[in-house]
Amino acid sequence: MHMLLSQLPSLHSLRHLNLCALLASISYCALVVYGCISAGSTRDLRNHEYSIKGTHPQKMFGVFNAVSILSNVYGNVITVEIQSTIRQPAARNMMRGLLLCYVVVISTILPVAVTGYWAFGNISNGNILQNIFSEGGKQYMPSWSFILLNILILVQLIVTSVMYSQPTFTVLEEPLYYSKKPMTMWQGILLRLASRCIFTVFATLLAAMLPYFGSINALIGALGYTPLVFVVPKIFYLCVFKPRSGGLERRLIYFTLAIFSAISFMGCVASVQQLVMDAKKYHLFANL
Repeated sequence: MHMLLSQLPSLHSLRHLNLCALLASISYCALVVYGCISAGSTRDLRNHEYSIKGTHPQKMFGVFNAVSILSNVYGNVITVEIQSTIRQPAARNMMRGLLLCYVVVISTILPVAVTGYWAFGNISNGNILQNIFSEGGKQYMPSWSFILLNILILVQLIVTSVMYSQPTFTVLEEPLYYSKKPMTMWQGILLRLASRCIFTVFATLLAAMLPYFGSINALIGALGYTPLVFVVPKIFYLCVFKPRSGGLERRLIYFTLAIFSAISFMGCVASVQQLVMDAKKYHLFANL
């Protein structure tokens, strides 16, 4: 399915699929919240442990790992912010796009996190479905809902992976499309078919090989989204507006630059440390 959808030429051609993925994500979150509330209302919450597990260093690494994952999850809204600058008035469009993104993210991800931790405490799994359907041999939702939830996950992940692949396709194909030797229409179609299918096979093989989804998310958040969202814009602001040297504004910008640079660095260390721990725990192509 990924190979088939990846033949769509651009992000614009994926707009209807993106809407389907959004609806699938909202439906999934609503069902999971219902399952967590159902589980919490039937379990004895007095015996729950809500404290963070591990030694003090493990807790510290866990915090920075979680911050990096949150940067990855919430940092995606920068895409909408950049797109909003295409047409005027840019500032108003950027604010509207950001607010819409945050409303969607907060209304879906946050309730799952709150109800899941309330229902299961510190035994909450990264995949909350494992708690809802197999925790202690109990099942808190009907079997048919488990099938439906997995279908919703499949729809959302396929569309999301195709959308995230589009910039890579552009980088790979543009040098060939705009080479000195002109291409016919059929040559262009064959090039797109071959390059995107090869990329999809490689990406799928790599994803199946490395069962470290949370840790890789943290690494992407620490290396990519934290600097991109919190560090780079401040550097641009300093270059463009040149606040007065020694002034309060420049000092605040330097202070926040130092804080978020440190968070990004610690997030990298924590995510790499988690990857090392996962490598000891899991093996290649592990069936989780």
